[in-house]
Amino acid sequence: MTFGAISACAQTSPQDQSQPENDDIYVVNCVTFEQKPTDLVLYCADAGQILSQIKWSSWENDKAVGSGVSTTNDCEPNCAAGTDVVSNVEITLTKPVTSSDGKRVFSQIEMQYEKPQPSGVMDEVLDLPTDILR
Repeated sequence: MTFGAISACAQTSPQDQSQPENDDIYVVNCVTFEQKPTDLVLYCADAGQILSQIKWSSWENDKAVGSGVSTTNDCEPNCAAGTDVVSNVEITLTKPVTSSDGKRVFSQIEMQYEKPQPSGVMDEVLDLPTDILR
């Protein structure tokens, strides 16, 4: 008896099967589409909140999870004279959509802060831009 053909089939691993690539999903970072950015500007007009030092623990086609540092301007007494509130943050990107440029992008971000933000929240969900600023 010959088992060569059966043996070859049995050695096929799940990694050999075609899987969707994780590099076809982006997040809009003001003027660019980015994959796994280490910094992410949430308010492009005034950079009122920036996520920095981001380390992604997963980056999948339907969800990305990471952690970093949030720096938010408290705008007290006004945004020009405001103070930065710095907090560690857990980040989850979800709800991928197709941008007008045809790229798949995350359209929502959930953040869980280590300490209260200027608005008083410790958990926040925001819609993200899905097209770059031109």
